[in-house]
Amino acid sequence: NAEQVDIPRIIEEMEKAGVISSDTLIGIASGEITIAKNREKILNACRKYPMMILSNGIIYSSEAAAILSSDIRSRLNVSIDAGTRETYAKVKGLDAFESVKETLYKYNQAGVKIELKYIILNQNNNKQDLDGFIEIAKEIEPEKIIVSFDFATKQENISKEILNSARRLADASKNFNIDFELVPAFGRQNIAYIMKGEA
Repeated sequence: NAEQVDIPRIIEEMEKAGVISSDTLIGIASGEITIAKNREKILNACRKYPMMILSNGIIYSSEAAAILSSDIRSRLNVSIDAGTRETYAKVKGLDAFESVKETLYKYNQAGVKIELKYIILNQNNNKQDLDGFIEIAKEIEPEKIIVSFDFATKQENISKEILNSARRLADASKNFNIDFELVPAFGRQNIAYIMKGEA
């Protein structure tokens, strides 16, 4: 059904109505644009605006790379959620870790600004995965690392292990001069604990 939505027509009507400005950030999410049959049409309709494409990073799109790299306000957001091939397969349900890394390198070489996201779960909050994720970040030099948690967990029930994993990623990001962001859903108290750094 999503492919029946006429995105170019929607953009056109919004422009006619004057409800969209040249600096409006267009988010392309809730579906993988790299496999959409009408991806070129959608991307071209949005290309005059800054864009944020949320992607699983498995498939490289030269069309997306060209458009994203042409606007310094645009970026690609990829949630890896692992630092090892084994954990990636467990968390994501498929063995595509190496493909994702290769795709990220390609986007980086094309000049695309990348946001790397890590959703901390019980399966991926170990030292090997966290350090592996940081190694990937060091290689592709993302604009930002974004850290989240499983939203099925209430913020007051986030475990110390999850918070300490977030702290480890925050400390590593600072050490390697990478911008770092926590999702606000962590809550002020948890964010203060995470950003306090190593004890």
